[in-house]
Amino acid sequence: MALTFRKDMFFTTLIIVTAIFVLGLYIGKQLDDFRIDDTTRIIVNSELDSESFLIERDFITSITGERCDVLRQRLFTLSENLGEIGRTLAKYDAKHIFDQDLYLLLRRRFFLQEIKSYTMRKEFNNACKNLQDDTILFFYDTINNDESIQQGYALDALVKHNKNLSIYSLDRTFKEPALESVKQYYNITRSPTVIINYKTKKEGFTGEGELNALTHNSYTLTK
Repeated sequence: MALTFRKDMFFTTLIIVTAIFVLGLYIGKQLDDFRIDDTTRIIVNSELDSESFLIERDFITSITGERCDVLRQRLFTLSENLGEIGRTLAKYDAKHIFDQDLYLLLRRRFFLQEIKSYTMRKEFNNACKNLQDDTILFFYDTINNDESIQQGYALDALVKHNKNLSIYSLDRTFKEPALESVKQYYNITRSPTVIINYKTKKEGFTGEGELNALTHNSYTLTK
């Protein structure tokens, strides 16, 4: 009788544990779907913002011939939004995403948007040289990435003080033809590497002070 009781308890416990496990998988899948849907929405909005900027730029240029002051803040807003998307994606890097193909697609769309925004910033800076805004392109690694993480902290510190700075971050190892072209142009062979104002290249970790000294809008560092 006691043996039968123990068997009943065993099978009951097994059923409960299996149910909890399946429920956990289901909840995890739902959370991953929510993360992907939310990130997709943010990226689509960013893509539309870029298209909106280009349309506004062409309209203002064709009507008034003046665009620098009007469009400057739009570009900074685009850069800030991309930074937020990058931070959102980074939070999911260490998490298991059920649909890896879709997740990689989101990252690809994000990096293409980064390159597009970086290019638009270059065109704007060429047309509005008197503004002297700063731009940094940051190549990082996600594996053996201690230096890349430190570089990210230095760039975070820099952008807090330099309000005229836009930072674009790209995963050096991500497979994307457009990214390969950018890497070839700047001869990117290691991470971290930063490109300051489209011409000054620094390989390896570069501290806030050295970065600051290479920008147009340098500030006094606090000790």
